[in-house]
Amino acid sequence: MNPIQPGSVSRHSHVRIVAPARACEPQTLRACEDALKHYGFAVSFGEHVFDRDGSPLDLAGRDVDRARDLMTALTDPQVDWVLAARGGYGSMRLLPYVDWNVLSLSPVKPLVGFSDVTALHLALARIGWPTIHGPNADHDWWGSDGEAVVRWLVHGELMLPETPLIPLTQGPRHFMPMMPWRGGNLSLIAALCGTAFEPAWDNTILYLEEVHEVAYRIDRLLQQLRLSGILSRVQGIVFGDAVFDGEDETKVVQNLVGQMAQELGIPAWWGLLSGHRLPMRALPLGVPLMIGTDNRVHLPQGATS
Repeated sequence: MNPIQPGSVSRHSHVRIVAPARACEPQTLRACEDALKHYGFAVSFGEHVFDRDGSPLDLAGRDVDRARDLMTALTDPQVDWVLAARGGYGSMRLLPYVDWNVLSLSPVKPLVGFSDVTALHLALARIGWPTIHGPNADHDWWGSDGEAVVRWLVHGELMLPETPLIPLTQGPRHFMPMMPWRGGNLSLIAALCGTAFEPAWDNTILYLEEVHEVAYRIDRLLQQLRLSGILSRVQGIVFGDAVFDGEDETKVVQNLVGQMAQELGIPAWWGLLSGHRLPMRALPLGVPLMIGTDNRVHLPQGATS
């Protein structure tokens, strides 16, 4: 298995759009296709990307068909990177239908997506595949968020906002040395706890984002990560973009995260803009990054940031 090198994708590479979760409107995916072609990419779609299963879940076709599209995209030598059409719900339903042994022996290629696609980020991390926490195809790829993905894929540039992260813990350790980041949506991470698709967490930074949750449910999810042993294995926590009902609720959650990290003896930060709101910048998962004493995220020395 060959590791992904930042900047290893060319402007003329081939991207396959697949739908691992909810169904997506064709015009939305066609708009993304136009933007990707504008950047210079060749674009194709999974065979079942426009399917609908007709159930109340409104999935993009049958689980086995969505899994087949994903597997084909990840193993097709003519495809250079893979983009998820949409999140919502349904990605974890694919995990039993993917041939992980075949993938573990296949060349690595980037998968881009967020939210429900966290299930795929985690399962791929388990076999050593780095991925990109970034906009799905139903996002506006004409703007700076699409550009941030392209810059990382093509040039290895990390285009995160200049705003420093907010430290949530006290003490001398207000930096984080170079190590891989892992995570995504908090609810999906909790859902995969204890399953065969949970990755190793040792010596990683845990990245979290969430949307439309209240403080007590956030605390319950964090307690699940703590009781399962995840929080005792990671070296730090970064809670990225989070959408809560009002500033007071946000402060409650910040205090919960900071208090838990303080008790565990690990640093924690808040405010990395890679989540459900705009801007939503590309964050490479499984790639070594550091947090400097300036509370900003940096690439290794010599890499572009």
